[in-house]
Amino acid sequence: MLDGYDYLLAFHLPGNDKKTNQPHCHVLLRTKNREGKRIHLANDELAAMREHFAACLLKNGIEANATRRWSRGKTQQGISQAEHHVLNNRRMSEQDRARVYAIAKKRELLKRQQAQVEKVHSAFREGKTIPDSPSIQKTKKTRKTVAYLAEQASRKLLDSPYAEEKHLGRKMQNYYSKLEPVESADQKTLRQLNEAKQQQIKRMQAMRKRLKKGSQNPER
Repeated sequence: MLDGYDYLLAFHLPGNDKKTNQPHCHVLLRTKNREGKRIHLANDELAAMREHFAACLLKNGIEANATRRWSRGKTQQGISQAEHHVLNNRRMSEQDRARVYAIAKKRELLKRQQAQVEKVHSAFREGKTIPDSPSIQKTKKTRKTVAYLAEQASRKLLDSPYAEEKHLGRKMQNYYSKLEPVESADQKTLRQLNEAKQQQIKRMQAMRKRLKKGSQNPER
């Protein structure tokens, strides 16, 4: 799939890399081919590469698929690899330059996290909501489309005369009915705080009712 481009592959296995238990491969690619054309991969080409990669893994007995986050009901992006290394206090390199970079990255990450925490606590104290970002608005539209398509597909499966297809239709309906709402990490934290607050209020109200009932009906 990279015909005409110079590239280098480095396979890391538990046998040649003591720091990993997960086989993986690094790809170093020269972005210009031998004719001077710079590589450009459109979204459909990237999707095709993902599907081809998953098919190759399956062919070699490794269970894999090429589903996207939104098709699995996942709406929040994971942290970057750099953030992952910083959070786990792993050195990205033994050189001083890499250690300085890791420290700076950690400070930047902590500062951003502190700002996010303050944003959530401020909204919680003031009883406000956190507005949807443009990416969340876009994801909500995608979720709506996916949910509609999944509902149409599950109905067709449930109308099938075959038991296996009916079973798959029920599994689809059950899966998509239990998806978490589309929200950012900040919105999710705020929702959980509000839900915890409502639960505490309900417990207090129930306790007051029990105490009031006990005072009106004293034991003789």
